[in-house]
Amino acid sequence: MELIFLIFVLVYFLLPFLFYIYFAICLMSLTKKVQTSHMWMAWVPVLNFYLLCKIAGKSGEWFVCLLLPIILPLLVISFRLIPYFPQIIVSIITLFAALSVLVVIIMWMILWREIAKKVGKPEIYGVLMLIPIVNLIIMGILAFSEASPEQING
Repeated sequence: MELIFLIFVLVYFLLPFLFYIYFAICLMSLTKKVQTSHMWMAWVPVLNFYLLCKIAGKSGEWFVCLLLPIILPLLVISFRLIPYFPQIIVSIITLFAALSVLVVIIMWMILWREIAKKVGKPEIYGVLMLIPIVNLIIMGILAFSEASPEQING
């Protein structure tokens, strides 16, 4: 029983915490590499996605779109609590929430592709960021590998 609890703690608490720290350190390194300001945002949940958009050279609208899969389900829950709220509107918002996940997956690839271009790495890294475990390796390559100025500007 104690072993099961230890595995549970490791999988659901320790590993995500370590992954978050790794993501923040990689974002900080990328911020330095592409000379973007507000490096501290890498450590703040939600703001780190804004920083990711800034590193990729994308606008604030991209940041808002990245938040849609979080915002829309909250709207659905809120509207379900209102008595006699039209069910068709809740259904439409639920559909948009599901579609927004697909949009965010595509945006995620584009953001990382742009970051790869900025640091002089192959654009295919954007697609590879969708593969679990591989994305951790790619993030490290983008953040910590050296790129000559010719690669970055070319």
